[in-house]
Amino acid sequence: MLALPQLLRLRWSIALSLLVGAGLPVQAASEGGRIEINQASVDAAGGFPHALVLSGSYVLTGDLVVPGDTDGLLLGADGIALDLNGFRVRGASSCTPGACATGFANGISALAPFGVGASLRDGTVSGFSGDCVSVGTNASVANLLVSECGGRGIRVDERGMATSNRVQNTGAGGIVLAPSALAAHNVVAGAALADGVSPAFAGGAATAGNYCDDGSCSRLQSRRYYLTPQTFAGNHGANVCTPGFHMASITELTGASALVYDPQLGFTQGDSGAGAPTNEVGWVRSGGAGSSLTSGENCWNPQGPWTTNSFLETGSAVSFAPPASWSAAGTRISPLLAPGRACNQPARAWCVEN
Repeated sequence: MLALPQLLRLRWSIALSLLVGAGLPVQAASEGGRIEINQASVDAAGGFPHALVLSGSYVLTGDLVVPGDTDGLLLGADGIALDLNGFRVRGASSCTPGACATGFANGISALAPFGVGASLRDGTVSGFSGDCVSVGTNASVANLLVSECGGRGIRVDERGMATSNRVQNTGAGGIVLAPSALAAHNVVAGAALADGVSPAFAGGAATAGNYCDDGSCSRLQSRRYYLTPQTFAGNHGANVCTPGFHMASITELTGASALVYDPQLGFTQGDSGAGAPTNEVGWVRSGGAGSSLTSGENCWNPQGPWTTNSFLETGSAVSFAPPASWSAAGTRISPLLAPGRACNQPARAWCVEN
């Protein structure tokens, strides 16, 4: 049986399908061709949740105050461009350290299957017990101040983009991206006030610097890397990294000075600081062809690389070593040591951001 929030969204989905099919506008367009939204127009249309059911441009001409435990704006069509125009969409919830209300009310959210190609920009969304902003595929979210969200601050689906947003005080993750989404110039602080575990920034890939107060994103225009806290036998299939990352190759790690280690995702030791741990072996891609006839590099059997945990096969594994070990005969790929490992022996794995 569907939960109440799911039933409400299903009802809205059916209603929106009928409205879109009938081509019924909810408000009159302004002189510039954009549909104006303000508190008076929303109240006249029946209040919140307020559905945007036509593709095209919308602009806020005043703040919107949303009642408690109620969704704000629902994106009920594809190709919606919403300019908040410096105004605020404000719910009745709060999320501060030690007191974060969580629930199902979202601020601005795409109602599946709608919301493809949405564009949100230039304003404030705050005070919702669920996600403050949640958009669909090929969408962009830019120049928003997002705060006091019981769920996630900004969620961007596949092939989307989050740019120059400021997110603070969220119950779960601050900015959560699908694997193919991109992010640049965002600032996130005070995430996971309710669940206590979500990183400020998760998924996707950075095309420029982002700042997170928990260290989960790089301040630099750099890709991140990490060594998994968990260990795996050689038949792990190379699918051991969090979304947005892939199993590293030796050649990527030899250029680690151009990468930034992520201590939130990765294994650390007492003196790791902001860098990678030393003397901890992790699986890496060899860069070689490999086959069941040429063992010794990537735990290969007839099904392909990283598919066997046989003690008769070996895989490539490396560790960062202290300077005193850089000249060790026969194992030196300065500053990496490459001892190799039998495929039945568990090891961590090195992961690099896509």
